[in-house]
Amino acid sequence: MSSWTFYSSALRLRCVLAIRAIFYQDPELFSKQSVVDRLIDDVAFMFEVQRSDLNVIAGAKGLVAGAFSVIHSDGSIMDMSVMLEGTLVPNLHDSDRLDISNITWILVIEKEATFCSLASTMFCRDSGIGDGIIITGKGSPDILSRKFLRRLSESHNANSILPPIFCLADFDPYGLQIVSTYKYGSKALAHENAGLVVPTLRWLGLKSKDLPTDETSADESGLLPLTGRDRKMVVQMLRRPAFSAEFEPEWRRELQAMLMLDMKAEIQLLDRREEGLVTWLKAAIKEGLGK
Repeated sequence: MSSWTFYSSALRLRCVLAIRAIFYQDPELFSKQSVVDRLIDDVAFMFEVQRSDLNVIAGAKGLVAGAFSVIHSDGSIMDMSVMLEGTLVPNLHDSDRLDISNITWILVIEKEATFCSLASTMFCRDSGIGDGIIITGKGSPDILSRKFLRRLSESHNANSILPPIFCLADFDPYGLQIVSTYKYGSKALAHENAGLVVPTLRWLGLKSKDLPTDETSADESGLLPLTGRDRKMVVQMLRRPAFSAEFEPEWRRELQAMLMLDMKAEIQLLDRREEGLVTWLKAAIKEGLGK
């Protein structure tokens, strides 16, 4: 059976297919799964519909942890709080509801390693800053992670408040690009951005003010020099509207500082500080909450 016959039959029968299933119908033709991914996006763009309207879904990649529940249309409840160290981001249907009654804050984390470290310490259940939700797209976010975060951004807690959403990423052009994708969307999925962007997202760090100021060597401090590719990417980003002084003056200043310092740093740099990552995060979230 050809890939097209397989897909068209599934579409007529209203079966939902995973991109991976389409790829394995003819791996020699597609070569890699990302080719199928791009083709599906092109078809959705051409017909001005969302990928889900084509009955195609991507496999879950992102992780989430926190004291919240998913309430399905049939009344069944999936209690996510029992997944103490996190679980795959759920694929929500339009009829599903999120119960985030006890949530005070939401934190998006660029890296899986940092997410796992925080989840293992029960950071989401900290009495000092209240209950929270942490989520990671494991680097560049997939559609499910972005869609789930969008739904979180539209959900109220028990006090009828939309919990603030913060983002923690590396101090490098790729980190800021990821922050921008969550907040403003991506060019590749421009036709779906309306249902994926999170305009209220706030960048927590890393920022230039978080870099070490002592005279320790770059290796000891955790700083790395920008590569030629990094510098080229920063220059390109400075030309985009999302990084203009009108839209995001702080983002623009930080990119300029990156170029001037000729340095970048990963989130793990915070582990080298005397207070460590957890203490730094608590203070940053407290400040963001106005406490």
